[in-house]
Amino acid sequence: MTSAHTALPAPFVERIGRQMPDAASFIEAIGRPPHQSVRVNPAKSSRPPADCTDAVPWCGGAWYVGSRPVYTLDPLFHAGHYYPQEASSMFIAHIISLVADRLPHRPAVLDLCAAPGGKSTLLTSALGGEATVVSNEIVRSRAWILRENIVKWGYACNAVTCAEPSAFGQMGPLFDVMLVDAPCSGEGMFRKDPAAIAEWSVDNAAQCAQRQRRILADAWDALAEGGLLVYSTCTFNPDENERNMEWLAARAGVEFVDLHPDPSWGITPLPFDGGCGYAFHPHRARGEGFFVCAAFKTDGRPRITPSRSKKSRNAPRLSWPAHLVTAPEAFELCADADCLCAMPAESAQLMTHIAENVPTLLRGLPLGRPMRKEFVPDAALALSTHFDPTAYPVAWLGRREALGYLHGEWTAAVPTAQGWNAVGYEGALLGWVKVAGSRVNNYYPKEWRIRMQLPPDN
Repeated sequence: MTSAHTALPAPFVERIGRQMPDAASFIEAIGRPPHQSVRVNPAKSSRPPADCTDAVPWCGGAWYVGSRPVYTLDPLFHAGHYYPQEASSMFIAHIISLVADRLPHRPAVLDLCAAPGGKSTLLTSALGGEATVVSNEIVRSRAWILRENIVKWGYACNAVTCAEPSAFGQMGPLFDVMLVDAPCSGEGMFRKDPAAIAEWSVDNAAQCAQRQRRILADAWDALAEGGLLVYSTCTFNPDENERNMEWLAARAGVEFVDLHPDPSWGITPLPFDGGCGYAFHPHRARGEGFFVCAAFKTDGRPRITPSRSKKSRNAPRLSWPAHLVTAPEAFELCADADCLCAMPAESAQLMTHIAENVPTLLRGLPLGRPMRKEFVPDAALALSTHFDPTAYPVAWLGRREALGYLHGEWTAAVPTAQGWNAVGYEGALLGWVKVAGSRVNNYYPKEWRIRMQLPPDN
C-alpha cells in the first residue's frame, strides 16, 4: 500500500466503499501515477509535441504523453501550439460535437469558472473559432493567468472577465452555451495533487455543494432558452454531482442530454432522477477524476442581442492599423485604456456590452499602443492566428536562444532590421524585440517570463 493510500481521509474511504462496488480497485488506482496529456492548437499546429503516445479517444488533436515533459523548456508551449490538459476534462469536446446541430452557427459561450483556461481554449477550438467565448474568473490573480493562456492560444473571438456569477445573470440571456466547471472538493485531483488530500474534509465538501448551487442559481438567467449547460466538477462526491443536477431539474426547465460515450472509454454513467451524468473513475477511464452532465434549458427567455450603448455609438473613430492583421474587414476597432484592440465584427456588440457591465481584462485581439512617434505592438499580436507576418521582420532563433528570450535575455545576434522585430522559433512567433543601433531590447512581458534557471545545454 502506497503513501497515497494511507493519506486518504477515512471518511472519504468509507464513503467510496458505500458508493462503488469495486471500491478496492478505485482506491488502488488513486495510488498510481496520474496520466499526462496535451491538446494541440489546430490553428497553429497539426503535430503533437515529442513523447506523445496514444490519442485521447474523445477529443481530436489530443494525446497522452509517455513521461511528463518540462513544458516550460519548450518554446512551442509558450507560443500556444499546445496546451497540457487533463484528458478527462477534454470530454467537453465530445459534448460539443454531439450537440453541434442544436447550436447556432456563431454561438455566444460563457465559461463561468474558467481559470486557468484549458476548457476555454478547448471550446474556442471545438467551435472552430466561430463562437464568441467569454471566459470568467472571479479571483483577479487567476484571471490574469487565464488571460495569458487565452492570448497565447491566439484567437480574437475571446474575452476575459473578472466578475461574480450573479453579474452575468443580471444581464439576462446573452449566451447559447454556459460551462460551469464548478469549484469543488477536488477528490479527482488526489493522485495528481497531494495538497488536495490535505484540504479535503466532509464539511468542505458540503460547503462546495452549496456553493455550486449558488453559482448555478446566480448565473442561470444568463443562459438563453434552448441554450446548452455543461456542468462539471473534478470530484466523485454525489452531493456535488448528481444531487446538484437533481436540484437544478427541480427548480428549472432542463432536458438532459445522453452523451453516448463509447463503452471502450471506460466512462461510468451515473443515472439520477430525470437524467444521467458521466464519471471518469481512475480505475476504469484513462484520466483523472471528473464528472460532467449536459442539459438544454427549456424555460426562460430567448437569447437577447444587446443594443449598442450611447457611449459606444458616440465613440470617436480610431485610426485602424489594418496592415497588422489578415482580413481586416472582419474586425471592428476599440480602445481599452491606451491599447487598440480588434474585435471580430460578429462579436463586437456582445464584447462591448460585457465590457461596459463587468470588469474586463481582454476583448478581442490587443494590437498595440500608438505612441507619439511610433506604434508599440502588443505581445498578443505576435501570438495571434490573425497576425499578418509580413507586417514586421522576424528574428528566427534556435531553441537555446528562444529560451533565453523567454527568460528575459537576448543572446542571439542582433537582427538585421532596426526598430521592431517579431521573434520566432521553428515557425512559431513568440513576441517582440526592438533594435536600436547595436542594442536589442526584449519586450517579452515580464509576468510571462520563465523564472526557473535554464539548463546550460538546452
